[in-house]
Amino acid sequence: TTAFAIGAGQNSLLLTALLVGGFGLARRTPIVAGILLGVLGCKPQLWLMAPVALVAARQWTVLAAMASTLVLLTLASVGIVGTAPWHEWFSLVLWPNPDFLRWMEFGRMWGQSAYTDAVLLGAPTSLATAWQGVVTLASAVLVWWCYRRSAFPDDLRLAVLLTATILAAPHVSNYDAV
Repeated sequence: TTAFAIGAGQNSLLLTALLVGGFGLARRTPIVAGILLGVLGCKPQLWLMAPVALVAARQWTVLAAMASTLVLLTLASVGIVGTAPWHEWFSLVLWPNPDFLRWMEFGRMWGQSAYTDAVLLGAPTSLATAWQGVVTLASAVLVWWCYRRSAFPDDLRLAVLLTATILAAPHVSNYDAV
């Protein structure tokens, strides 16, 4: 997986470093941790469990720094490239055209998610989507439980967070599993 990520020029090693580094620094330097996790927001499907863990652990400073970083990066993108890409993105999300829907379905089927597994096992897309929601919710509950309980060792919490991140993502590829 690592060799593929490097060979394909994917950013998964950087994104993994942001996630692991953010949670690794949360107690010592919460603002730096929040900045790292805020940058991770550039790939939101790998970011879903971060806010769950931070709220459960009551890491308010990290959460605030993460949210501030997201806002600043969004404003910077508007300042650099304008609002047109944001308008296009919102239009595609809210009113997807048939080409985008075909591309999304191809992307989801190319990946390794609970949705993909369900479709490959013969489930209709509506049931597969519901199954992905169940898996995402279960992942969030498990992350919440682990991060709320202070008796859990940090390495176990991180292992649960990393596993839940992959399980909860609506679409992931093999290089995302780094």
